Amino acid sequence: AAAAVAAKPAATPYEPAVASLPVNRSEALSNVGGDEKILRRLFEKFLTRATSHMAIIEQKFDKHEWEALKREAHALKGPSDSIGASTLKQYLDALKTAAGEEPAGTNPSARLREAFETART
Repeated sequence: AAAAVAAKPAATPYEPAVASLPVNRSEALSNVGGDEKILRRLFEKFLTRATSHMAIIEQKFDKHEWEALKREAHALKGPSDSIGASTLKQYLDALKTAAGEEPAGTNPSARLREAFETART
């Protein structure tokens, strides 16, 4: 008799995007008490919101609106930490710090530009 093979659940739309993120999955799973279902929803919500936040960060960067940029970076930092994206969280911290050093209406410094470009990719 052939052994029964368990059907693999269908991939959800978030899985390819999450697989490409540099996240610590075990840390993220620990953050939600090991609940895969909650983790999946957290990732889906993160991907939706992160895209929006990064678009706003880019707009604020282009307009040299440093305080608004810092607020958006801060808003994305917490969810990044929740899903175990510690590298993104570090880049967002660097972006916030560099933006805080920029006088209003100036061209972005090399440090801010580097932090922005790294966080955006």
